[in-house]
Formats: sequence, structure tokens, C-alpha cells
Amino acid sequence: MSRANLGVFEANLLAILEAINELVHLELLIDAEFAANVNFLSLRNLASNELFFTAFINEEGLWNYLEKY
Repeated sequence: MSRANLGVFEANLLAILEAINELVHLELLIDAEFAANVNFLSLRNLASNELFFTAFINEEGLWNYLEKY
């Protein structure tokens, strides 16, 4: 994955995580007790970890993982 593509993917992932986080804290997805203990934005560290993407999100890794489940 090129750095340009990685940057676009990272931006899209962060936007998705922010939207999920907002829904959680507005209690639209789950109950208040869970929302109080979960912050989906903590997952954004994955989006900025280039090793995660180069090791996992490639032509073989992602598809092999998805085929298992």
C-alpha cells in the first residue's frame, strides 16, 4: 500500500471511528454503562500504525483473514 493510499485510508478510518464514538456516547448504539467504559477513538492508534497496515492489510493478509471468518 503506497503512502498516499495509506493516508487516505487512515483519514477514512478515523472519520468512521469518530462517527462510531459519537453514536456510542449519544447512546444510539448501546446502553449507557457500556458507552461510559468504551472509547472507540482509542482504536485510532491502529490507523496511525503503519506496521499494522503493511503487515496485515495487503493482498494476501486481509483476504486470508476474511476467508477464515
